[in-house]
Amino acid sequence: MTQHRAAKITIAHINDTHSHFEPSAIQFNLPMPTEQGESLPVYASCGGFSRVSSAVQDVKKQAYLHGREFMFVHAGDCFQGTLYFSLYKGIANAKLLNAIGVEAMALGNHELDMGNQTVADFLDHTNFPLLAANWDLTQEDQSKANPLQPKPNVLSYKPATDESPAYGRYLVKSVDGEKIAVFGLAIENMEGIANPDPDTHFLNVLKVAKETVSVIRANGINKIVVLSHLAMPVIFYWQKN
Repeated sequence: MTQHRAAKITIAHINDTHSHFEPSAIQFNLPMPTEQGESLPVYASCGGFSRVSSAVQDVKKQAYLHGREFMFVHAGDCFQGTLYFSLYKGIANAKLLNAIGVEAMALGNHELDMGNQTVADFLDHTNFPLLAANWDLTQEDQSKANPLQPKPNVLSYKPATDESPAYGRYLVKSVDGEKIAVFGLAIENMEGIANPDPDTHFLNVLKVAKETVSVIRANGINKIVVLSHLAMPVIFYWQKN
């Protein structure tokens, strides 16, 4: 039996950033101590990728100071939202997510509003993988201008073969010699709310999750992280043995 040890890791995540690279101005009202009860409108700068980057670096530093590994992930929906997406169709997202140190990303529904090619072009510029364990790309037309299936940085569904059971591809992060598996899940009703190409399909979330966990455990890994664009962005599965 494989002997496992504790693994200390801090995972920071963002999601639904929707191309909001710059800060936004927000208004709130300060109550004024007058008989009329008037308030003073105040404007403040909020958000933006510069602030995200600073916050991530602070959390990363604290993790290392406490002897913990660190991982920064995106749980989907970086597309749409501002003119940056309208102009650059995801390329600006790729370069800025690279710049702030994202290590992996789950597929959100808005990534597929314009079909598969925008995602494929995005992946040509990322330094991190897209995790979509329940996305079956095996029937994709390879004569497309930019097919997804051959890309090594899209970790999608792998159907069963004579040599291997079905599972979703996953990445492995080593923490002090202990392996942590990370896989991603996307909304299975993607065809109903987005615009994926009809030759790629989304499979049942629970079925693929069970298949993938089974394969990961069979490979001797007992620490599993699910990165998803479902109700809970990050789910942890830890087992002693």
